[in-house]
Amino acid sequence: MVEAASFGLPLILSDAGVADEIFINEKEAFVCKPKDTDAFAKAMLELAKDGNLRKRLGSNAQMAAHNCSVSEETYLARYRDSLAQAVNFFNSGQGIFKKNLLMRYLVAGITGASTNIGLLYIFTGIVGIWYLYSSALAFVAAVIVSFVLQKFWTFADATIEKMHHQFIRFFGVAVLGIVINTACMFVL
Repeated sequence: MVEAASFGLPLILSDAGVADEIFINEKEAFVCKPKDTDAFAKAMLELAKDGNLRKRLGSNAQMAAHNCSVSEETYLARYRDSLAQAVNFFNSGQGIFKKNLLMRYLVAGITGASTNIGLLYIFTGIVGIWYLYSSALAFVAAVIVSFVLQKFWTFADATIEKMHHQFIRFFGVAVLGIVINTACMFVL
């Protein structure tokens, strides 16, 4: 995208990645949400209809590309610095390869699975709930336990600002699991 901009071409970009860090939407390029087909179509139509808009966006994109370019020496120096930072971070023991991360991951996974099996037994055998409903309820409880343990204990992520987004994604993947789990329970 930077190369296209350096030739003065008008751009329609997805804001996935660094596009919105380099180009200002509607000033230097059209920056659309990744799956917003309507926004992409609208931007294409606007560029197709307005030659002055194409020239203005292309010129502004060219300036933005020029402003973000660096010399080979600066690039290599930044690259060396980022590698040194990565090595220092790895050696500090704070990265994903901490000594006990795998053990915490396994314990959290076993706890989630145990929660699922234990609650399935309690709901079906003791409370008397139909086994498919018991399976679904136990699975949802296990997903919540797994999410909390993985987030706060395994990966020591104490931030809560984006927790609901993280849980929705985690739960979305788990929904596929509950469908497979329930189907297997029914078949078996």
